[in-house]
Amino acid sequence: MKNDETNEFGLPFAVRYICHNVLGSQRMANRIKKRNLVEGLLLGAVIAYGISFIPFKIQVKIFSMVVFGITFFIIGCIGISNRSITEYIYARVRFNTMPKKYHKRSIKYVRKTTGTTNDNGEQLTYAETIFYSLKKSYELQKENGEKFSYTNIIDAFKSIQK
Repeated sequence: MKNDETNEFGLPFAVRYICHNVLGSQRMANRIKKRNLVEGLLLGAVIAYGISFIPFKIQVKIFSMVVFGITFFIIGCIGISNRSITEYIYARVRFNTMPKKYHKRSIKYVRKTTGTTNDNGEQLTYAETIFYSLKKSYELQKENGEKFSYTNIIDAFKSIQK
């Protein structure tokens, strides 16, 4: 591409184009998200407006507006955990309102029982029921002098499912 025009030093003008995707991004100067910038401006303005109602001298009000307004503007621009402040608050509220699933060893865990009981009258879980019935069938076979076989295990499982 040849350019015949020259600048004041006699050098040809350099033609530079801005890439099409530079201005379409969601960030200002490739660092601050536009949403965070708007939230920072609003947050700083609300803080400064609130400080204007405090009954102090004008110098104290202006100093407080500058210090707190700029501080909250910067906090709003940076955001929390790589998100804007409203996104963070929304996610935090959703997390706190979601139903929780407790781990088996937590305090609020309630054992799911099958309705069967052992010799002591304690409620058994499904795995305990299987173990208890296999133990019973093993003891019965031992008393009768039989060998423990897989068919007896299958019969024990069938008796549990009934």
